[in-house]
Amino acid sequence: MKYFISFLLIFFSVSVLASSFYSKLLKEAALKNNFKQISVVNKKFDKKKSSLGKKFFHDTMLSFNSDMSCGTCHLTKFSSADGLPNAVGVGGEGEGIDRMFSDGEIVPRNTLPLWGRGSKDFNTLFWDGKITQVDGEIISQLGLLTKNYASMDNEYEIIQDFYQDPLISAVHLPFVEIRELVADDEEVTEVLKKESIDTAMNVFYDLTERIKKDSDYTKEIKEIYNLEVDQIEFFVVADAIAHFIRDEFAIKETIFSDFVFNDGKLNDDAIRGGLLFYGKAKCSSCHSGTLFSDLDFHSIPYPQVGFGKNGFGVDYGRFNVTYDPDDLYKFRTPPLINVEFTKPYSHSGSVFDLKEAIRYHFDPLKNLDLQNISDLERVEMYKKLKISGQNINQIPYLDENELDQLVEFLKTLSFK
Repeated sequence: MKYFISFLLIFFSVSVLASSFYSKLLKEAALKNNFKQISVVNKKFDKKKSSLGKKFFHDTMLSFNSDMSCGTCHLTKFSSADGLPNAVGVGGEGEGIDRMFSDGEIVPRNTLPLWGRGSKDFNTLFWDGKITQVDGEIISQLGLLTKNYASMDNEYEIIQDFYQDPLISAVHLPFVEIRELVADDEEVTEVLKKESIDTAMNVFYDLTERIKKDSDYTKEIKEIYNLEVDQIEFFVVADAIAHFIRDEFAIKETIFSDFVFNDGKLNDDAIRGGLLFYGKAKCSSCHSGTLFSDLDFHSIPYPQVGFGKNGFGVDYGRFNVTYDPDDLYKFRTPPLINVEFTKPYSHSGSVFDLKEAIRYHFDPLKNLDLQNISDLERVEMYKKLKISGQNINQIPYLDENELDQLVEFLKTLSFK
């Protein structure tokens, strides 16, 4: 009996030592991959501007057709997204799955969660990176917007931030996005669907005029920005919403950050999953840093849901911004903060299971339905596989247990 007890004590001691060793390895791997404390990553914001921005964020008056707001598709119950494969924009009713059965217009990409979008160094926004900051210069569909603002008689101090803040630039875009916050109707087609910055500026002007007629808003803007009614521009809306995003959707302490910096505990599967993440599975080659994203563009052959950004079930991704053939089917690496709760996954929201989302990185054909796939879908898959070859080939085979361990690790990226 005493030998059995001695064996148990030795076994327990070895297990504890092994667990401590693996924990140390995981912490070192995270730090080596630029994982930082939350306080270092989040960016400062103004509380009064955030309060005003919250009102703008949820005000349907600020959609061109006055029937939805930013908050319609960025909901707390879906961890700042909407829980749908593709967003449902203007004309939609209800929340989540209910919007799919309304008469709303489909926005052919998955709604991105907002966690960390206002943090330091988050300089590439949207799935295709249509807002990027390179060497301090913001590259955008509205690249002339800064010049348009700068050419106005009013020289506001906050306007200068536009040159330096990609988030403020990004906030402008949904307000002029067809089907998202602008109905795709006959009037819009005739008047606004033009390849011209002026049409966007006209929408901003119209929305600003609505703000100017609201005495509560103008009073608050006067107090916060020291602007008279005739000085108010749409930039105020974008700036206030940016402050709200930095406040409301700042990165919070996660189970993993508590483990790395405060000696919090992880279960054995999560630790082994973390070692896989930073080791064999090579997840950290793209999902790095505190946000778990390199903010670069890669191609993973996820299925396409819906008609796609390019129509007919096709989405060319980053190519739509750069027109560089090397960017075909590439999308920005999604950050993984709170990823357990931000399903469905991929640019088209085609995968609802986190384990299967990982599997598509190295075995994209496992779930392919060869009996029901269309000719076009099959040809598109060939193209995606060719483009994605480098990513797929670098990742080794992962068995079911390893996939489960990776999922356990990813759950530690959830807020405490």
